[in-house]
Amino acid sequence: KLRHILPRPGEWMNTFKQFLAFPMYASAIWLTWVLEMQLGSTAIVIALGGMLCISIIVWLKEKNNSKGLFRTTVRTFTIFISLLILFKLAVLAQSSNIVKTEITDVTINEHAYSKNTYNKLINKDNPVFVNMTAAWCITCKINERIALSTNATKALFQDHNIDYIKGDWTNYDKEITAYLETYGRNCVLWTKR
Repeated sequence: KLRHILPRPGEWMNTFKQFLAFPMYASAIWLTWVLEMQLGSTAIVIALGGMLCISIIVWLKEKNNSKGLFRTTVRTFTIFISLLILFKLAVLAQSSNIVKTEITDVTINEHAYSKNTYNKLINKDNPVFVNMTAAWCITCKINERIALSTNATKALFQDHNIDYIKGDWTNYDKEITAYLETYGRNCVLWTKR
């Protein structure tokens, strides 16, 4: 019975299929931003270069109607470009001199997470609020925007002398991972102690 409710197949299906590409483009923009947060601008150049290579490969594949030497050349070129991209990404991942560390604005009673800082503050009389976050965590960013970064929340923290610890897990961090594991988690979370 549901078949009769659905629109009949037609040109609208192609239009709808093409429209669905735009959310994918938006996802690609967001993931490129996350990549820049993790590895810096060099990673963006490599990623965009990889996209260019993929576009060339797809274009060559569509133009490849012949057989023989040209087809073999296209396949060899495709494999070479793919291996080159993987090699460059591996080198990038291992290179520590281009890793970008985000500099956060430190306000009164705000501290970057480290095990030593956490232990020192938790043993004081002041309350401690711990925020574990990451650039790719959409929920974390929304919570920061609508709750933690408001003037009301900051005033509350100041009025009650609450120490605010922020851990950035955008790039893997052993200390933050160990902290999360004490709560039986393997991902970022919010906790108040």
